[in-house]
Amino acid sequence: VKELGTDHLDYATTCLGIGLVHLRQGNHDQALKSIQTSLRIRAKKRGKNHPDYAEALYHLALVNEYKGQYSLAFEQCQTTLSIQEKKLGTEHLDYATTLGSIGAVYHTQGSYTLALAVYQTSLAIREKHLGTEHPDYAETLISIGSVYSSQGKNKEALEKYQQALKIEEKKLGAEHPSYAETLVSIGLVYSSQGKNKEALEKYQQALKIQEKKLGTQHSF
Repeated sequence: VKELGTDHLDYATTCLGIGLVHLRQGNHDQALKSIQTSLRIRAKKRGKNHPDYAEALYHLALVNEYKGQYSLAFEQCQTTLSIQEKKLGTEHLDYATTLGSIGAVYHTQGSYTLALAVYQTSLAIREKHLGTEHPDYAETLISIGSVYSSQGKNKEALEKYQQALKIEEKKLGAEHPSYAETLVSIGLVYSSQGKNKEALEKYQQALKIQEKKLGTQHSF
């Protein structure tokens, strides 16, 4: 800091990294502060139309989404998307990631048709760049499945979850926390269908993984 100063781009990058750690730990206020610092420096040094500014803005939107500030998060994601479209193009993976966050806001607001449309676009971009066996592709499948689940379309939801589960098993392993989360999602669908035996089986399978990987004191 003494050598570079608190307005240096390297300082901004470090602040963003610290903010992301806080975000993963659930420390949203600390995350907000660090990411806002990064955003301010990048706005000053790069300008508000640079992909680096968009990156910080996107993560700020994530924090606001977690804090329940959906309108603000949506606005920030839209600004991010506009920058990415202009500077990176609509086939870029960062563009796909931002689309995913916009889809999540639509889903939360109950705009299921819009959420599905955005997720499908994100999925197509990820398929083009990553293929259909990448964990990020599976992540988008899960997002689509969750919208179907909210709509009560259990058959479609189950199809997406099971497709994602196969990818996670192959690429992450059957003891990964993400695999466990998908098992829970499948269990919820079975439960809503009244298939309690099948639901319980998935829940118990997920619980064993979570206990082993996360510990019995974790909130899961």
